[in-house]
Amino acid sequence: MSTKHQIVHLSKKGYKYLSEKNLDQAEECFLEILSAEPSNSYALVGMGEIKKEKEDFSGAAEAYLTCLRHHAGNTFALGGLVACYARTGASDKIIDLWENSFPPGDYRVSLLLKVADSYRKKGGFDKAKELYMLILKKDKRNVFALNGLANLYYDSNRFEEAMGFWEQQLELDPENIRILTSLGNCCRKILDFQQGLNYYTKARSIEADNFYTLYGIADCYRGLRDFEKSLSAWQKVLELDPANSIIITRTADAYRNTGDYEKAESCYHQALESGTDIYALLGLAVIRKNTGKTPEAVALLKRALEEEPSHQRALLLMEECEYLLKNG
Repeated sequence: MSTKHQIVHLSKKGYKYLSEKNLDQAEECFLEILSAEPSNSYALVGMGEIKKEKEDFSGAAEAYLTCLRHHAGNTFALGGLVACYARTGASDKIIDLWENSFPPGDYRVSLLLKVADSYRKKGGFDKAKELYMLILKKDKRNVFALNGLANLYYDSNRFEEAMGFWEQQLELDPENIRILTSLGNCCRKILDFQQGLNYYTKARSIEADNFYTLYGIADCYRGLRDFEKSLSAWQKVLELDPANSIIITRTADAYRNTGDYEKAESCYHQALESGTDIYALLGLAVIRKNTGKTPEAVALLKRALEEEPSHQRALLLMEECEYLLKNG
């Protein structure tokens, strides 16, 4: 088998099998081509696609790279290689390919997304934004680009701008809990607890026992200083994850803020059973200070500061306690 006609026939046959997910038959066709023409670009890309389908990303990458050694700039091999690197988290390699190997051109949205995501993960704000916006010019309702932009701005602490992109997604998918909780998280970051509560409450109407939704509700009530409702919400979160020391400490804080020091102490000690928890130590110190046991509060704060010597809240509380001891 060596004629050009035979190779073209086998190539078409191989890709037909590939489209039907008949991978073994497709592989037979491509291997037959490569036995006669080892640098055949269609067969090498085809082998890469087969291995990618089988999640053999190392083998797929080698097939694409072999193609590129013979056919520099082959967009199918480059696209396949990017897909492999995306699946293995190799953002640096994707960026290197994009900047050094891709010829100028009008690329598929799926490729642009992978490159934009890679820039975002590596902190390349401007390049990521440029590519996400290019995708939106092609498809203004592309949820992956909108989500990429939202995360890009969120990671840069530009929360209100992030909200704008998540709100666009919400218009397309009004009952998406991930989007609702992301919007709620932004509201908490900018201390708009009431609006955050609105987003989380809507999310909870869709899925009553979602951990992140309940966490957000509890934290918003805490921000609004409605400690009774905050306590009720933290208790629900704790039911979902009873061993979570962070949630145990938050629950303890809520008990403390409602004046139930006994239950608060019990929770703080439970949190400390799994290791040093600076916030549990601080909570206990506050209780000791508030109940006139300032020396015990100081001892707890010393333990906290051994863990984090520059912890501002611990330092401020220590100053208060030292003042009380001196001016008794």
